[in-house]
Amino acid sequence: MSAIRMTAMQPLLALALSVMNAGPLAAEPLIDARDPIILRDIIARYGTAFLMIDIHGDPLIEGRIDGQQFRVHFHECVDGADCKMLGFRRSWVRPELTLEQINRWNNERLFGVATLDPGGASTIGLDVNLDHGVTQANFTETVETWRLLLTEFAAYAEGPTG
Repeated sequence: MSAIRMTAMQPLLALALSVMNAGPLAAEPLIDARDPIILRDIIARYGTAFLMIDIHGDPLIEGRIDGQQFRVHFHECVDGADCKMLGFRRSWVRPELTLEQINRWNNERLFGVATLDPGGASTIGLDVNLDHGVTQANFTETVETWRLLLTEFAAYAEGPTG
């Protein structure tokens, strides 16, 4: 290679080496279900959220978003701590939806699952695995998805035709 070509490539080579030697970018810290206070605080940005303890000794968040009450159950906990998963839930006793309406809801949506219990109560749920952590932005987006599910299912369940 000529000296001219080598001189022209030196800045490019220096840039390539500096990129290769650079450490990882500072990553946003991850949050998980082991810290229910942080999760409660993020949920509370959308309405209200109260941290409680359920009958099994596990954390439980009771909240309200856009006028809709709901609960966030913590799952796969060890002695009321070190939880791995969350289950967002909201149930309606009246009006009763049919199994056909529940199935239609589930077939038309990617997130959230609607169920119908033997007593006729319908429930919308969203399960979230936080075992290895997610960014705060990711969990905030999950809460936004839950907010939309609540609003849409409430309109569906309480609407004139379901």
